[in-house]
Amino acid sequence: MDVSKNKTLPWHFGKTQDTLYIYNSSREISVHDSFEIVIALNDIDIKQKVTHTNEKSTNHKIYTDQNFNPNKSIKVQSDYGLLKINTLGFSLFDLTDSIHVSIDSIITEQNAFFVFGPWKEEHTYRITNNEKALYFHDQTAHPSDTLFTSSFSSQKTGQLEIDIVIDSTLDQKDTYIFCLTKNNAIFQTKKVQNNTQLQFSFLTPGEYSAYIFIDEDFNEIWTDGDYSKKRTPEAIWHLNSPIDIRSKWKTNGIRFTLK
Repeated sequence: MDVSKNKTLPWHFGKTQDTLYIYNSSREISVHDSFEIVIALNDIDIKQKVTHTNEKSTNHKIYTDQNFNPNKSIKVQSDYGLLKINTLGFSLFDLTDSIHVSIDSIITEQNAFFVFGPWKEEHTYRITNNEKALYFHDQTAHPSDTLFTSSFSSQKTGQLEIDIVIDSTLDQKDTYIFCLTKNNAIFQTKKVQNNTQLQFSFLTPGEYSAYIFIDEDFNEIWTDGDYSKKRTPEAIWHLNSPIDIRSKWKTNGIRFTLK
């Protein structure tokens, strides 16, 4: 069966970097059944036998980072695909001021949702959901849960200002992705399409690195070359020197030139 064309089939597909998720919401498939899926990549067909597993809904988990940027949202991630969210099923409490806080909005993605509210610096918040607030793609509801997270303080973090200059020999219409990394992990990314100045705030002190690549396939991650497909790696530039971030300090005067 070609599930990519038949939209009536009870399947949901989602892509996170190099992982393809397939969620089955059908009650007609036995937990003992198995079936074959075929992923067509250009001229290559990848075949994989899949066995349906019976996971209890209590295995699905949601979690958030210990700290977050008070100028942005609180990101809550899930280990399973999210189907829908009832915003009225969530409540927010500021443990620092001991008051209830109104949630401005909640935006849902494939495996995460973002909570927007009137955040304050260096405050600890408690996010609570009831048992009917969150549903997964297997049509099960997440049980009542409580999460805790704290906002960063500008007195304990630093800022970064960096100028991006794209040489005239390069195509100004290309989409470039700027990646700020720390400890060999991507800390934050931003899209760049022309000469601009990027600003970052609430960065924890330490040494950072940066690189920029042309996002030819528009997936917002760097794609390596593939000899079998005669595809070259996406062009990438690395900042020569590390970036030192200090608390209560704005690091500026950095010029990142692509040519």
